[in-house]
Amino acid sequence: MRSRRSRHWLPDIANEPASNYDVDMIGRRKKTFFELYRLLRAVEADQDDLAFVRQLNGLLIREILRSEANIGRHKAAVKALRAQLKTARPSREEANKIRRTIARTERYIDTYFQQRYIWKCFGDGLAYAYLDKYAVKHAFFETETYDVKPSAGMLGGKSGLVGEIACLLSALEHNVPAVLCDITNTLRYGDVCLLGASDPCPIEVKSRAGLNQRGKRQAAALKRLTDFLETDQADNFRAVGRTRRVQVNIKERNYRDAMNACIEEASREGFACTQPEPGLAYFATYGHFPKDAFDALRDGGPWVFLMLNEDKTAGTWAPYEPFTLSIRDANHLLDFIEGRLSLIVAFDSEALAALMARPGWDVRFDGDATAAIQFHHQETGALIGVSRQFLGRIGFEFVAPSWIAESQAPQVEELNLAMSSTLEGLVPMPMAQHDALRKTIFGKGAEIWREIPRANEAGSSEASTSVLRTQDAEQDRSA
Repeated sequence: MRSRRSRHWLPDIANEPASNYDVDMIGRRKKTFFELYRLLRAVEADQDDLAFVRQLNGLLIREILRSEANIGRHKAAVKALRAQLKTARPSREEANKIRRTIARTERYIDTYFQQRYIWKCFGDGLAYAYLDKYAVKHAFFETETYDVKPSAGMLGGKSGLVGEIACLLSALEHNVPAVLCDITNTLRYGDVCLLGASDPCPIEVKSRAGLNQRGKRQAAALKRLTDFLETDQADNFRAVGRTRRVQVNIKERNYRDAMNACIEEASREGFACTQPEPGLAYFATYGHFPKDAFDALRDGGPWVFLMLNEDKTAGTWAPYEPFTLSIRDANHLLDFIEGRLSLIVAFDSEALAALMARPGWDVRFDGDATAAIQFHHQETGALIGVSRQFLGRIGFEFVAPSWIAESQAPQVEELNLAMSSTLEGLVPMPMAQHDALRKTIFGKGAEIWREIPRANEAGSSEASTSVLRTQDAEQDRSA
């Protein structure tokens, strides 16, 4: 999540171009883009018609292979040109010409990587059309840490691709929606993901009997993920202690329609802004932002600005619901992808913290910490937090900040009761490890709010317990 913070408005945003145009990201493949858009909307409209799912998988496989072939071709050209510089001893003029050609060809390579990323965003759209968005993200992170699991690399050249496609087609023939994992940015486990339930069901397709060490590690990680999804809990899953998935019973509220209306107005007027609720603002522009674009945000703050174009261009949108689903109009979606349309979401961090205030707790916002919203229990000194990744949904999925606050209230109340008890069932750890975990999760909050030692049964003192509610408020970690 890329963000900027300001107590008032951001002159550096107002005075710079709306974005660096990515006009070549789709290039000559616009016919393909509109066909992918049509197929994805058809899947959304009728999830029982798996013919659309099959067509979408097939077209994405072909286009990703095409982009990768162009990447390989241009990389070979760069390699040959570099060799020519070293061995042919060209004149200075010829050498400069070769270097310019290399620079131009490397830009082509970057363009095709971006194009491949966009195609995979349509694959993400297929997965999110069926799966619960709060479950999909578990297939994006490692099982031992919160690090992003590395992607599988290039789709082309895989020895097992034929078998993976056969598995995909078999699932569709048995009326089970499915997607090839390598045509998505988010699904990092398995080769084929079944989409028949709310949780992802990844399948590993092996082309030969037996597993090497890498294959064994992959199988163990996949089993650990599936066990967690089946039981909703696990020990030492991405952290020390017990991790649980906790259902949020308050129906999500989002302002996706408001953002799309803002985009529609900007397409007519050049610029538009709207404030769907206090402490939240959307901005859309074609071209430069007007000098007075952010005047409405002079009160309150500090404001957090989420620059959506930056994450789109950098390829760091996942694991949020993809913009191929949230931006509803095909032409607006293309404008956003190619940089003609720029989008910003801003929210008042202090107002959000105030919405989450509860008796007996101090609350602060820290956009640099893993736990962006931090609660300090005044009696015990314990800390709990709402993850920065969860708050990112305000920008990337247009979720209402007021819903964020409401959805956390029952969990905070539950933990409030726990803090007044013996905190039975929480996992103790050595003090040094405990302090390191607090600092890692809460950053400055761990220094501002020191722990209050509590007596154990033997009469000696030990640290109070810190609890982090992380990753979309549906799992918590106790330490």
